[in-house]
Amino acid sequence: MKTFHQFYYWMYFYLQNIKSNTYTDKQKADSAYLLVSMAQGFNFLTIWGIANHYLKFTFTHTQTIIAGTLMAFIFGIINHFYLFRHRQEIFETCERQTQEQRNKGKMRFWLYLILTYFLLFCLGSIFRTPPK
Repeated sequence: MKTFHQFYYWMYFYLQNIKSNTYTDKQKADSAYLLVSMAQGFNFLTIWGIANHYLKFTFTHTQTIIAGTLMAFIFGIINHFYLFRHRQEIFETCERQTQEQRNKGKMRFWLYLILTYFLLFCLGSIFRTPPK
């Protein structure tokens, strides 16, 4: 099974546990796909920060905002077609998995989220470019 399919499923699964009368299943699926896109963006930022440290890129504030917006848009579009449009198939496939597969998928999901945030903030603070 594709890795981000499982991440999308588990993000949706945990969002389903939030009891709310105002959110529909489609809105929770939207939120799950946007959160997965955000985590991928964080991974990109981590790699970008390390590359920037060693390669000494210099961008203006406006260029940075444009690049960040463009990356968010690209991740959102890719995940819309890759995850959101196929959500029913993804959910059905994940729900048919054995308990062992589900446990491994859940463990990989939490490990991915924890490492994503840990690496972004820890490596980001180590490799950040000091202001001039």
